[in-house]
Amino acid sequence: MSESFRRWALTAADPFCGVIAADARFSKTDYRNDQSWELRLGQGDSTAISLNTRYGGRVGLASIAPMWTQDGRSIYSAVAYAQPPVITRFAPGYIRAEAHITPVLSLIAEFLIVESHSVVGRFLLANQGQAPLEVQLDLVIFAASEQGEMTPRRLPAAETPALGLPLGDLKPVMLLEGALIDDYGARKLIRKLTVPAGGKTALQWSSAGLSTYNESLALAGQTLRVNFATHSKRILQAAPDIPVIETGDPAMDAAVAASYQQIVQAFLKPTASLPHASFVTARQPERGADSVRSWGGQNPAHAYLVALAAAQVNPSLAQGLLLNYLAVQRDDGWIDWKPGLDGQRQGILCLPILARMAWGIFQYTEDEAFLKQIYPALGKFFERWLQPDLDADGDGLPEWQSEVQTGYPFTAAFAAGMSWGQNADIRCAEAPDLLAYLLSEAASLSEIAYFLHDTEGENRFHGHIERLTRLLETLWHDGRYHYRDRDLDATLSGSTLLDNIRGGEDLSVGLEIQPANRLIVSIHGGAERPPKFTLKLSGKDAKGNALEEEVDSKAILWTHSRGVYTSRYSWSRLDTIATIGLTSVFKLRVAAMDTTAYDISALLPFWSAAIAPERAAKLGESVKDAFLQENGVTMAAKTEPLFDPANARGPGGIWLFWNTLIGEAFIEAGKLEQAFDLLARLLKVQTEVLLADKHFYEFYHASHLRGLGERGSVAGVIPLHLLMRTLGVRVISPTIAWAGGAFYGAAPVIVRHRGVVVQRSAQGTQIAFPSGYQHHLPPDAPLTRVVDPGAKRAAS
Repeated sequence: MSESFRRWALTAADPFCGVIAADARFSKTDYRNDQSWELRLGQGDSTAISLNTRYGGRVGLASIAPMWTQDGRSIYSAVAYAQPPVITRFAPGYIRAEAHITPVLSLIAEFLIVESHSVVGRFLLANQGQAPLEVQLDLVIFAASEQGEMTPRRLPAAETPALGLPLGDLKPVMLLEGALIDDYGARKLIRKLTVPAGGKTALQWSSAGLSTYNESLALAGQTLRVNFATHSKRILQAAPDIPVIETGDPAMDAAVAASYQQIVQAFLKPTASLPHASFVTARQPERGADSVRSWGGQNPAHAYLVALAAAQVNPSLAQGLLLNYLAVQRDDGWIDWKPGLDGQRQGILCLPILARMAWGIFQYTEDEAFLKQIYPALGKFFERWLQPDLDADGDGLPEWQSEVQTGYPFTAAFAAGMSWGQNADIRCAEAPDLLAYLLSEAASLSEIAYFLHDTEGENRFHGHIERLTRLLETLWHDGRYHYRDRDLDATLSGSTLLDNIRGGEDLSVGLEIQPANRLIVSIHGGAERPPKFTLKLSGKDAKGNALEEEVDSKAILWTHSRGVYTSRYSWSRLDTIATIGLTSVFKLRVAAMDTTAYDISALLPFWSAAIAPERAAKLGESVKDAFLQENGVTMAAKTEPLFDPANARGPGGIWLFWNTLIGEAFIEAGKLEQAFDLLARLLKVQTEVLLADKHFYEFYHASHLRGLGERGSVAGVIPLHLLMRTLGVRVISPTIAWAGGAFYGAAPVIVRHRGVVVQRSAQGTQIAFPSGYQHHLPPDAPLTRVVDPGAKRAAS
């Protein structure tokens, strides 16, 4: 097969992800009934090879596993095989394993997801002996729910022997070519066959899951007749679109390859709610029939990672994600934060990262027509962020409207609903990360305008850059960027002012608050149901004027028997506090709002690529001194009191979106050595976790080799955009490639993509095109666009 379809030899002890799902580039997908499967390899006495699913969460486990009988000996466990199965090929929707059942009888097992509802498997047996072999295959079907093991049903109405599983609204069916049904437990489909001496024998099985047995039988029968040769040809033809990375470390290479597979498999075809294919964050066997957070729409932080990885493989998938956002854009430029394939909407304005995403996609596609198409709408979206309704104090610096909007609702200053967080209302603060995103958007739009020869637009966005840079500078003091109070324009330490106040009391406190600050009132106790009461505060405002604030309990954020309210005004003196209608079972705490938290928000201006060199240099040092951990850049400075490397009782952990941004910042600042170091840390933890668990995770522990959050999340695959940017390689087509920049890899790296082979090392860069033309770049060459001269002549 082609070098673009790499051959592996991955055992159960190696890093791989066995999850396969319908490839939206070629197959039908169904958002509301998607069935993905996972190939598992066993060791020792465990089942040697099985294909497992949970039918979208409808069952605890369903598995299909082959048991072979030859010469009176049953071969089922890994230890019983002459050579246990190893994974040799995988692609989106497809996986292949090879083994030796006996010393002379080899097996190739292939598994293909035909569409969201059906899977087909093929076993190819080859007899290297001198005599025919009589072999029996028992295709063992196992299923279990929380109530215990489930026995498959015989389907007497079927024209061929078939087994079915009753799963409520789903009735999956299993078929095997030429099968008999086990007479005893109805758990197996049996096939007896003869493999000729020196010859081969192939047999196929299928499974399909629809709402009735008749529908499932019809689809399973159709799937059983799938021509593997036709599908193999299609997979082979598509293989060059997916980069193959050779780092010299096979385990790391396997993790990278698995990441590309999972990125492509994350996509589902368009629906009536979105015009283009979109992704789900965790397309796993337990997902596909339930509505969960990871299937709730295009989270923009995840979309940035997915789009810039998908752009390397299939530009239309990446471009479609942007077009989905623009499809829900309102006339005033407003775009929903998380549009979904099932019509979901978050109801808050999208993270301002779409222009940066678009410009990034363009770097991989060089599709000028697409830039022209989306440029006006991206400009309107950027301008929407600058409107007065998002800037309560009218100083030109908008405020976040929700913690969800930031993509990380766990910062110590806010952390709404978290028992360890301050729970301040983020709308009352001004944040450096929002300005960083807006600066990045303005810079990207300026670049797009320049490329499209829109001089007026370029000048307009340059004006925005200058204004936003001045505003960002007002957040810099004491050697870093800070949050600040929206109205006071000051960064203030917080402290507990009153504690353990009984509900229902009308308390006179006469408390001076210097400097003046906003108040955070916490109410705890009682049941989960929020109580109905009125909160009244009286005293003096920041200028010494009399002030009263009255709040209905509906305005108080209430989670897990705890309510929190951030005052609308800043107070220099608190005279009285009353909770009318609240019983004494509740207790109150009053604190001054703290805006000194040191977290990832303070670093993001480094990524904006629009700050002064001396500021960028200082932030680069801050990454190393305060945020860099064993596994990458964490979400809060390690000196912060609430820092938690696991993100369980405070902000922390390693999240790939923000690590990608910091990695890009190092690259933009010309600090390639630091980018390589960060990438190496990320690759290590992700590869080790994949080896141990056979899955990526939503995020990772800051110092231990542990995956955290949702299993199988594409937010936690290898950051493929950062990988390519750090390696300094972009292959646009079989005739155009970019390569160059400083190389600090521990060993030479080879990238094979679209027939182009790029080899990078400390000695320089070698680019080989499919035509045979080769081009060499010296070690000090910057990122350079190289065109096959044969293509130039053909074009002329």
